[in-house]
Formats: sequence, structure tokens, C-alpha cells
Amino acid sequence: MKYKLLNSWLLMAIAIFTACNEEDLKDSSVVDGAMTKSNTSFVEKSIDNQKEAVDSYREMLISFGQTKTRSVASGEYPNYYGGSYINEDGKLVIFVLGDIHKGKSKLTNITSNNEIITIPADYSFNLLNAVMDTIDAFKLNEANKQYCTNFNWWAIQDDQNRVVVALEDFSDDAIKEFKKHVSNSPAIVFKKSTGDHEEHANVNVDPGAYVYSPTDELSIGYRAANNYYEGVVTAAHGIEQYNDLLMNGKVFAQCTKRNRGGEVDAAWCPITDSNYQPTNYIGGNKSMILSTQTDQPGKGTVVNMHGQITQSYGVITNTRASVTYKSGYSYTNITDATYDSDKGDSGAIVYSYVSSTGYRYTLGIHQGASTDGKTAHFCKADLINQKLGIFRY
Repeated sequence: MKYKLLNSWLLMAIAIFTACNEEDLKDSSVVDGAMTKSNTSFVEKSIDNQKEAVDSYREMLISFGQTKTRSVASGEYPNYYGGSYINEDGKLVIFVLGDIHKGKSKLTNITSNNEIITIPADYSFNLLNAVMDTIDAFKLNEANKQYCTNFNWWAIQDDQNRVVVALEDFSDDAIKEFKKHVSNSPAIVFKKSTGDHEEHANVNVDPGAYVYSPTDELSIGYRAANNYYEGVVTAAHGIEQYNDLLMNGKVFAQCTKRNRGGEVDAAWCPITDSNYQPTNYIGGNKSMILSTQTDQPGKGTVVNMHGQITQSYGVITNTRASVTYKSGYSYTNITDATYDSDKGDSGAIVYSYVSSTGYRYTLGIHQGASTDGKTAHFCKADLINQKLGIFRY
């Protein structure tokens, strides 16, 4: 099988200029009328009124030593930090454990943002992550299967300074069983489950384009390369290792790397037909250029999802969630949001948009949703790229 090779000079250029190439990040004035199977009336939602809060959140995490590949689920945070979120007014709200005045002073110096809001925390973010680690490990251990059938979703509730667990059976006895066998942490709150969670699997190759494998229909997430080949990223649950990826009845790529489980549900498919060119044009629209820069914004941030079936926007509701799908596969450290989605959108690009600059940050790829449609899940691009050994270009 022949793969489309990346020239060595291009690789060097990518390594040097990816982070600062404004032409790749900003809007173009040219619009391509040839859209993929999508809704051309879709209007992106911008984070302009949240931009200062989003930037401050990013600066804060960097100061805490949180790199993109470590994300919210790993590493140590300052003991005074209890989590954060962006409120409806676009302001960054931060939970502080202990002396709230000292905490605000530190955070204001870190972020250079005098408009951050600090509120008292009951628990540190380190403790909330430790509780999530405990539940994740218990759920993923096959020996505990008999005690795990009553819960399929749990997450850090960033705006409540708690870990929330959704139970199918929400009775007092069921809660007692969870506390007895899984965790009795006072930081956990329980809610009634809203239903199961389903994975959503149903010439330019654009983010959001309609593609399919021998087993499923998918959406393209984003283009990515390794040191030798260029290709595209989609959802691993829709394609098996070494399966071909097709568009319009023709094979154009082949899955050579995939990961299904843990923090990542993604497949990388190098291009096998040189007539097919991966792009950063969302939905084939040259005025909607996807940035090669990745990001991991906080709760409350507005995000957009562009799939082959659905194009929609919503807000991030959880930055660290875990879920077990009806297929039986479990995932940890995924992000929850409120955008609409449907089967066939698996693998679709999820991004944030700053209309004042034209930047569209790569956040991750859509994975699935709760059956009531209220909670969508996506995998973080930084963790995908690290796991598969690829990079955006």
C-alpha cells in the first residue's frame, strides 16, 4: 500500500511555524461553494465575550505546570485550587480552598485578570481528581463488574466543586451499595441517570466530511501527520486496524493506528491515494479555517461541532468525565458538552472560535452522546496526538 509522503522540507517548516502561522489561523476571504454533506446555514458560535476568561484559564493551568498532554486529569495542582469554570457573563470563576483573599491575590497575579471571581471550595482539585481515579480504576477492573452495572457516567462537576455520579437505580439502597463497594468520599454527589450513552458512528478531505469504513459511517476530525505520512483522524470505534477509509465510493486512506479505550477513541488514517488532499477547511468552506493550535478550555466555554450529519454549538459542561457506552467500552478523561449530535458524527471536529481574530482552535473529536441527547462527549486532541504519535499541520 502506498501512502502519501510528507516532504522533508515541509516537515521542517511545520515544526518551526505551526504555532505562529497566522495565515493558517485566520479567516480567508474566499468561500468554496462545494460543501460536504452538511448544513450550509450553520452559524458558528464565537467565544469573543469569554476570550479573557479562556486566556486566563489557560495561563493559570500553565502556571500550575499543566502541559497539554497531561491535561486536567494528571499532575498536582496547588492545594488552594478547587477547580474553575466560566459563568454566563463570560467571567472566570475559581474555587479557592482556605484563605480566599490570599488565593485571589495569587490567582490575580498569575492571570493578570482583575475580573476573576473567587468563591470558597470544600475540596481541592487534587482530591476531586483522586476520587475520579478511584472510580475509574474500580470501573475498569473486570473483577468488579457485578458492582458496576448501575453507573455508566461520572465526572468532576467543575461548577460545584464535586464529583457527580449518575445512577440508573437512584434509590437509597443503590447509593449505599456504591458507597460500600466503590467510594464513600463526601465529595461525591449522586443524580438519576438520564439513560445510556451511544457512540455516534453511522478531491478534498475536510474536517466534518462524510466518510465510511467497511463497518460504519463516520466524520473526519482533522488532518494530522507523523514524520513520514499525512492523513486524517476519525473515531476508532468506527474503523478497525488496517481497514480502508472510503469517500464517494473510493478508497483514499487506511487505518494504521487506532486506540479505543482509556482517554482516547481515535484512529489515524494515512492517505493512500495522492489525488486526495487533507485540508483545514471546516466542511470544505475556505472561510472557516481550522487552526493547527490545540486547546483545552474550561467549563462554560462555547464550542462548535461540525459533523457530516450535524453542525451545532454548545458549552463545555465537564472537563474530566468518564463514561461506559452501550458497546461496553469505557473511557476516562473525556470532555462533556451540550452541542447536538447524531449517529454518523463520530470523529467530527470539535473546536472553539474567536471571531475577533478568526482563530478556530482544535479541541478534539466527537465520540458519542447520552441517548437523551443532552450530553455529548469528545476526546481531547492533545491526548489523541500524543497517543497516536501524530501532530497537526
